[in-house]
Amino acid sequence: MEVFETVDGKWNGEAVRRFDANKKNAGPRISHTPLWRSVNDGAKLVMRIHKGDLIRLDHDGRTRIMVVHRLDAAAGRFKLAEHNETKSRQASCH
Repeated sequence: MEVFETVDGKWNGEAVRRFDANKKNAGPRISHTPLWRSVNDGAKLVMRIHKGDLIRLDHDGRTRIMVVHRLDAAAGRFKLAEHNETKSRQASCH
């Protein structure tokens, strides 16, 4: 998932299939541009998120280390859990 910031400061996400992301490695005639890059003038890539990534968040005055457990491409969301917790306690981010 690619997380990007629009010119008005809002963060959004777009799922990019692994197949499409790797098209750029197939040569100059085959390329893939995520939809958000062509639709949102001036938007900037903030980060790419993959399942298993660790993310540091500052939330409610507390620093937390979270692990990405699931990507929900259709909804543009991902689910997080504390890095030291089981999958049964997950937080949702969107």
